[in-house]
Amino acid sequence: MPPPPYTMETFRDAAAAFFGSTTGQSPRVSSYYGSLSKSFLSRPITPQNINEFVAGENRAVLTATTPATRQDLLAIAATPLRGVAAHFVAQNLVVGRHGYFADNEYSREALSGVTSGTF
Repeated sequence: MPPPPYTMETFRDAAAAFFGSTTGQSPRVSSYYGSLSKSFLSRPITPQNINEFVAGENRAVLTATTPATRQDLLAIAATPLRGVAAHFVAQNLVVGRHGYFADNEYSREALSGVTSGTF
C-alpha cells in the first residue's frame, strides 16, 4: 500500500521550519499561515494547491498594512522567486514519497524531465 500523500499542512510546516531556521519567518507570512483553514491544509500537494498557497503568501507580504520587518522585506524581495521555489520543493517532496511512476502531476513532470534529458 502506498504512503498517503503529503498535504498542504506538510508543505506549510516545511516552509515555516526552513525560514524559521534561516532568515527568520516573516510576521506577514506567519499571519497568513495562521489563517489557513483546516480544509485547505488537508488538501494534497498539487500544482494548483501550491499556486493558491503562493498567491496567498504574495498577498500577505505585499498588501499588509503593518510596518515591514527585516523578514517581511526579505519576503517581499523573494516574491518573484516564490512560485518557482515552491513548486521545486513540492515536486521533490511528492517524488521523494511516491516516486517517478506515481499517478500525480509532479511525478509525471519529473519523469518526463528525467526521460527527456532536460533536467
